[in-house]
Amino acid sequence: MMSHELTLMHLLNCRVSFTEKEKKYFWKMRKGFEGECQFDELLAKSVPNENCLVLNDLLLEHNNTQFQLDSVLLSTSTIYVFEIKTFEGDYYIKNGEWFFCKTNNAITNPLHQMQRSETLLRQLLQQQGINSNLQIQSNLIFIHPEFTLYNSSKDSPIIFPTQLNRFMKDLGKKLTVKPNQRHMQLAEKLKSMHISRPSFENIPKYSFETIKKGISCASCRSLHVILIGGTKMHQIFCNNCGHVEEVDESILRAVKEYKLLFPDRKVTTSSIWQWCGVFKSPKVIMRVLKKNFNKVGKNRYSYFVV
Repeated sequence: MMSHELTLMHLLNCRVSFTEKEKKYFWKMRKGFEGECQFDELLAKSVPNENCLVLNDLLLEHNNTQFQLDSVLLSTSTIYVFEIKTFEGDYYIKNGEWFFCKTNNAITNPLHQMQRSETLLRQLLQQQGINSNLQIQSNLIFIHPEFTLYNSSKDSPIIFPTQLNRFMKDLGKKLTVKPNQRHMQLAEKLKSMHISRPSFENIPKYSFETIKKGISCASCRSLHVILIGGTKMHQIFCNNCGHVEEVDESILRAVKEYKLLFPDRKVTTSSIWQWCGVFKSPKVIMRVLKKNFNKVGKNRYSYFVV
């Protein structure tokens, strides 16, 4: 599942003009998410679901310090923490620092990031009074097939693309016992500590007044959609990719996006009509809202609970 931050960036991508910095940040986040999905698919093929508990994209906090865990696998004896990277190209290590070969520019050492997260997780579990006998094992996973790292120690907890399939098979052989109730409780505890809405320093500034409005295509995210179907206006058609969607589905999706982007604004017939932007009359908006949500208040002061 996409993080809340990445979801917002996806919604804003077609509605706000990103700066170059914001474009790079969005691209990096999207690439990272795709890598995590690829890793999850490999994990699902190699490890029986009943023999482990998997938690994805956890954002936790300890001592006012937030840290993210891409993938956490709970087994009967070990907490496996996977830091997943989608680096592409050639890199090298020199005196403990990491560099990109093409530019010789230094990059943040991902091993240090992984070790920091492991330490904070261990301290958090202790702080929460979770006296578990489970070991914590962290691995740095490089998922892109065209990644190369020079001068790496053979003892480092790095899994290279050429080792990934073998690593997964070995992991599947180790996990042969189903987790018990204690592990289920630990999984629920970690999920309860997940920060669903972090402080979004990299999210572009936007407001209802300045953001581009319109129903976005469910397939390509374009705002270039029109109504088709004659006077009954049954469907929304995308001029960009040709995708067709029923009007009711389009409006409900638009309401969901509206609430994600503007959680403090009320859902009213007028606001959703403005948000959708393609309907000449608000009547169809009113019909869909009445059919799917509870109405509060009367006349001009009424709104819907979503």
